[in-house]
Amino acid sequence: MECNYYKEQFSAFIDDELDEEEAKDFKAHILKCRGCAEQFRVFRKAQDLLLLLERKEAPCRLWDGIEGQIIREEEPVYTFFQMLGEPLEPLRQRGRAELMQTRFSYRRTGTFFVE
Repeated sequence: MECNYYKEQFSAFIDDELDEEEAKDFKAHILKCRGCAEQFRVFRKAQDLLLLLERKEAPCRLWDGIEGQIIREEEPVYTFFQMLGEPLEPLRQRGRAELMQTRFSYRRTGTFFVE
């Protein structure tokens, strides 16, 4: 469990985002834990290799797509039944006598309604 905490700190340590005490604890753990030390070595090597890659400019339309997706995610999402609303609400609003005078009467048989 303790190792998972330090593994989550790899990037923050490399980016110098840990405060002095956290960095000290991180270094102490890496020195005593062989598994974390090896994984940190591999992580740091991967970071170094990424820095060697050529930087490329993002396409102009990329942000439009990202922004559009963000806007869609901020819109409320409704299920099919939420869009329909409360199914019994129209029945509650109408009086019982009015319901009895409707043209069709339905009776429930098992899980089906028949005319």
